[in-house]
Amino acid sequence: LTKGIDCSSFTQQIYSPYGISLNRSSRGQYKQGTYVNKSDLLPGDLLFYGNSGRVSHVAIYIGDGQAIHATTTSGVRISPAFGWMSRLPFIGAKRVL
Repeated sequence: LTKGIDCSSFTQQIYSPYGISLNRSSRGQYKQGTYVNKSDLLPGDLLFYGNSGRVSHVAIYIGDGQAIHATTTSGVRISPAFGWMSRLPFIGAKRVL
C-alpha cells in the first residue's frame, strides 16, 4: 500500500473483513449507507469529496477531525478530514457500519 492504491479499493479492503460489501467506485459507494451530518460523524463513517457535487474521492473518518484515505501516488495517509484538499471539497458522509 505504500506505493499507492485507489481510494475506493482501500475502503473496500478495510470493510470487507467485516462483511460489508462496498461498490467499486467512490461514486458508487456514495450511493450506499445512510447519510450522516458532519456534526454527527463517528469513526468508520465514509467521507466523500469532489467538485460540483460529483464524488471523486472517499476517506474513512477516524475521529478527532481526522480521516484515513488512499492515493494512487503517495499511499495511505491520515489527514485532517476537512480542508485538506481545497480542490476537492467535502460533499457528504455515509454510515455503512
